[in-house]
Amino acid sequence: MGKSSGDDEREHDRRLEAEVVQLRLQLSELRHALRNDLQLLSSIMALRLRQLDDPTARAQLARCKRLLGALGVVYQQDVAETGMLAVDSFLAELVAELEAGRPAIAVRSAALAWRHDRATHIAVILDELLGPADCKVVSVELEPVPPPLRPEHGPETVREWTQLILSYEGLPPVASPMTLAVIEQIGAVIESRPLTDGGCRLVLWLPLQAGDPHEGGRHEPG
Repeated sequence: MGKSSGDDEREHDRRLEAEVVQLRLQLSELRHALRNDLQLLSSIMALRLRQLDDPTARAQLARCKRLLGALGVVYQQDVAETGMLAVDSFLAELVAELEAGRPAIAVRSAALAWRHDRATHIAVILDELLGPADCKVVSVELEPVPPPLRPEHGPETVREWTQLILSYEGLPPVASPMTLAVIEQIGAVIESRPLTDGGCRLVLWLPLQAGDPHEGGRHEPG
């Protein structure tokens, strides 16, 4: 007897499931390779740092090394089948990487989830806002914002936001044109707010785009 249409459909479904499993394996291997490549480049830069005498060159190379470390954190994070990343563990590991060798700072984050590509943008932004040695960061916080609230210059099409808040003792660093371009690229808005004790807060408003049911969703710790 020949195969029924139901048998053909089940066989087709099994093939599709096998292809999905294979693609996920390839994606995992690619992320692992990217992380290893970033670690290799970071190690090479560490060797070059020890050979440099010029202070300016050392500072620039150290910054490149730190950024590679930040991107490495993105690629070592576990990503759910939906492509979403747990924000709380990501922020904690990213801040620890960028603040290596300095006193630990407080990190507080809601259990949210972001798309993996959003994490890459945040790593680039925080590398600059946390990196300068003369800027003392006290805390990094991330919280969801109720829908009625939004930054003054935020786009009207955005339904919800999260706030990424960096608190400083004294003045914060000045974001470079490249970092401002990254902030604009993801539709975010950055604001500076002075504190009564002489410190300052930088508030990065991160948009959760309307029509995206996943980004900004609550992450249940595993």
